[in-house]
Amino acid sequence: MKRIVILIPIIIIMIFSNTVFAYSADSLKIFVDGKEFEMKPVVIEGTTMVSVRDVFNAVGVRFEAISDLKAVLGVKGDKAVLIPYNSKNGLVIYGLSEKELFKDLTSYEIKEFSTKNINGRLHVPLRTVVQLLEDTVSYDLTKKAVNITTKKLEQESIEIKTVLEIINNQVSKSKAQADINQIDLSKEKSVVLDIKTGKGDIKIEVYPELMPVTVENFLVLVKNNFYDGLSYHRVEDWVIQGGDPKGDGTGGSEKTIKLETNEKLLNLRGAVAMARSADPDSASSQFYILKKDASWLDGQYAVFGRVVDGMEVIDMIEIGDKIVDVYIPDDNQN
Repeated sequence: MKRIVILIPIIIIMIFSNTVFAYSADSLKIFVDGKEFEMKPVVIEGTTMVSVRDVFNAVGVRFEAISDLKAVLGVKGDKAVLIPYNSKNGLVIYGLSEKELFKDLTSYEIKEFSTKNINGRLHVPLRTVVQLLEDTVSYDLTKKAVNITTKKLEQESIEIKTVLEIINNQVSKSKAQADINQIDLSKEKSVVLDIKTGKGDIKIEVYPELMPVTVENFLVLVKNNFYDGLSYHRVEDWVIQGGDPKGDGTGGSEKTIKLETNEKLLNLRGAVAMARSADPDSASSQFYILKKDASWLDGQYAVFGRVVDGMEVIDMIEIGDKIVDVYIPDDNQN
């Protein structure tokens, strides 16, 4: 995903799940810069998983469990890795330094991977986490060994508490800006649409003057009845996502649009936005509606509307529920 300069509160994405069972890979040896480390890896669906504590210790990462964020925060050099408990989304923060503490200069990148709670310990995919830190990893199948080479640090790792101050500072600014922007939206030209589902009706408004490219694309699909009969293929505690004709998150219409953002439209509860792949300009037909604030997405996903009625319906949506109809009522433009 494209690196951007943006606000970074991510509390909303942290989710818990049940303890999983996996088989041990005791015969697998793990070497870091030529030194063997005891990590007790397990293999889940072909992925080598290790305790986040073990791998961070091995590659020289300062780390701490952050209860407020429901995550483990690791810092190495000018990078921080925030790994939520049992979520698909990990976060890498770049360019950290003491002097930038009170500036909006933090860049970050969202990485998707699975975490698992195994016997009460947070486990992560070994290869993914090592590469997040820009270290290298290789597998020697003949010797049943994993070789990790750490990258030489260009600066000393800053303190965990400093990274938390950076995050908290950005969170405060995000909340303040959100309050301002919510007031401004009432003055913007909007188009109201109704989304009918099996659980009830949802009313949204979209903003053609703030997001002309994105809104035009969405309205064309609506007028062509593209969404009718499609399902919500992704439902998590913070988001629902639909609009994929394949129904598995990989499909779209025949057209993609360039990423469009507006500082007045943030990823707050009730926001309607376009989903996309890692390519910023790959949005097509899939859209998401937020059940919780998700400010870490601001600036890199196209928020083009918000829910004005029916949030209780959104909270009830389950995977597979159908979008019965999306239509534009007559005489609804403000």
